[in-house]
Amino acid sequence: MDSKLLLSFSFCCAAYIMYAQSPALRIGEQFSLESKLLGEKRSVWVFEPEEAKQQPCPVLYLLDGEWNFHYTTGIVRQMISSGDIPPILVVGVVNANRNRDLTPAGPDGIANARFGGAETFLRFLTEEVHPFIASRYRLHPFKLIAGHSFGGLFTIYSMMKNPAFFQGFIALSPSLGRNNEQQVQVAQVHFRESELPKQRLFLAVGNEGGYTQLSSEKFKATLEQLKANNLSWRYQHWPKENHVSITIPGLRAGLQYLFEGYNLDHFPALDDFFLVEKHMQHLAERLGYPIPVPEEQFQQFVSQLIAERDLDYAFYLLDKYKEAFPNSTALLRYYGDAYLLKGKVKEAKGYYEKLLEAEPDQSDIQQLLNSLK
Repeated sequence: MDSKLLLSFSFCCAAYIMYAQSPALRIGEQFSLESKLLGEKRSVWVFEPEEAKQQPCPVLYLLDGEWNFHYTTGIVRQMISSGDIPPILVVGVVNANRNRDLTPAGPDGIANARFGGAETFLRFLTEEVHPFIASRYRLHPFKLIAGHSFGGLFTIYSMMKNPAFFQGFIALSPSLGRNNEQQVQVAQVHFRESELPKQRLFLAVGNEGGYTQLSSEKFKATLEQLKANNLSWRYQHWPKENHVSITIPGLRAGLQYLFEGYNLDHFPALDDFFLVEKHMQHLAERLGYPIPVPEEQFQQFVSQLIAERDLDYAFYLLDKYKEAFPNSTALLRYYGDAYLLKGKVKEAKGYYEKLLEAEPDQSDIQQLLNSLK
């Protein structure tokens, strides 16, 4: 064989082997559940952000998973990175019989093979899917559900049918006109109750006309009239979005609303640590689980105090920082700097040495230690 041809053939083979051995790109895990309630095997797709592997997190149950899972995980990943939301687990529930599962039974309460199975499907989510997920992932008690069209209808239905289970709801272009606006009529009775659990709803429609927009506006008017206790809600109408295109901006806006207050960049007036701490305590009360002051906030305030030589206050915050993030290596640098400015060289060297043990490539710390000998 010609040497040039042999070389070319060898390169192609090597490239093929490299391609064949490349790991698959994965964004989640797929599980199959044998549902006793539905009498069938069902599939769920789970996306766990890297940050969620270190701590418990809220969970988002996403309807129509086979359509919505991929773009949702991208939006969630970006929003976590930008600090708009905390790490959340996304559970995409894949359809088997969408019309049956996502539609409530009519006034007669009778379901059939085609429509009206929402009550059983809700029990499937709460009694089978959630315990399965909770047994495999560490979760906070804040649970969200998001749906579009029939999924939006089911989201509203679940909010009233089992109000204690989910705490956050994103209903996009919900098909509330179904069964002569049955769920709007249910809302007119349901939200008159005085003892309802805390809930937060984001409701949005595009420029759709027809029953979807009209019935959603009637639902909005009901909420305005009744001023339901413990329900916080926001309604959004996007004239430039249609029934399909509303999903991406709607999901993003919905997550921003449900976790409103989490991104401290939106609150420039919180210019003191204790204001930030109080803000996070209020947010924790609303979401129902502890939310610490973010590590970058500790770093920002400690850096400022060290620069201003306000060392007593700096040490006070460093101790709170250590309590919140005991395994932080950045904390070691701040302790070292604070002790060095206080004139306690031995203590400073101890922290710098621990930092180098954890992160040996920090040449500036090594140079600093050499100068302190």
